Amino acid sequence: MLFKLDISVLVVLFLFNVECNEIKTDVFRIDDNIRVISSSTEIENSKVLSFSKCAALCSRVTSCCTATYNKGTKQCQLYSCCNPTTQASNGMKSITKSSLSDTLKTTSFLDCDINSACISGIYDIFTNNGNGMKVYCDMTGGKWTVIQRRVDNSVDFNLHWSSYTTGFGNLSGNFWLGNDNLYNILNSRSYTLRFDLEDWNGDVRYAEYSTFRIADESDNYRLTIGGYSSASTVPDGTGDEWGGNINGQEFSTRDRDNDGFNTFYVCSNEHGGGWWYNRCSWANVNAIYYPTPTNGRRTIYWKPWTGRDSLKYVAMKIKVL
Repeated sequence: MLFKLDISVLVVLFLFNVECNEIKTDVFRIDDNIRVISSSTEIENSKVLSFSKCAALCSRVTSCCTATYNKGTKQCQLYSCCNPTTQASNGMKSITKSSLSDTLKTTSFLDCDINSACISGIYDIFTNNGNGMKVYCDMTGGKWTVIQRRVDNSVDFNLHWSSYTTGFGNLSGNFWLGNDNLYNILNSRSYTLRFDLEDWNGDVRYAEYSTFRIADESDNYRLTIGGYSSASTVPDGTGDEWGGNINGQEFSTRDRDNDGFNTFYVCSNEHGGGWWYNRCSWANVNAIYYPTPTNGRRTIYWKPWTGRDSLKYVAMKIKVL
């Protein structure tokens, strides 16, 4: 059975540094009968006489964040990952140098490009405006910050401007990260955008773009997107001069019509969600989630791939270039 480390004991380790004539203090979390199994992040394996000496060794090694001590063999294994995968194991002790959230508060990560993170999950980041927020990090094939996900029909995406501004949903399931949050992240560095897509036949594909950023609310979160990757496994879904290219388009919701169509046709209302609509859209990923295969303009679709046949899964995620 695999699981995350649970907090059981907090200890403070005092180490006297003879050369510097100072005492170093580290806080550790201890878990009995638990071992780390993230072997890819192991940085040292040494034999020491006691668990406290294993903790002391982790404290001295800057890159060490977690460790496992085998009371039988006296082996001390050090790991660089702060949130490793663990397993129940008798006669073992595991320690974590500090909570991951404390580490992040100290280093102020702007996105999921976190050296100490090695598995997917929810993390704390701190954007350039000084605000802290939680994001879902997908560590599969890179350090991706997930900004949108659709897995079922439990969350309504046909919402108003204010909801899309602040964000909504559950980071573990369906959500939109929020246009204000997205703006604060995207304007700190340059990012690649990736769409992960799956149809109802289990066919999994993706599209990537090397340019992706948005303006702030005063410009209606105007979109800049480009650099469609030839390695993508679905055709470009941003449209063309005939289909309504969304590059340069303002964001629209059911109560804020900024699309490139005429004033009598509100794309967001007709197509079921908030998006950078321009003569509506070739990619309708924030539309209504139908729990069975469905065809129609209000479905979640990627038109150049499946037409208006609905998709089973969609996620949008960004990674530092």
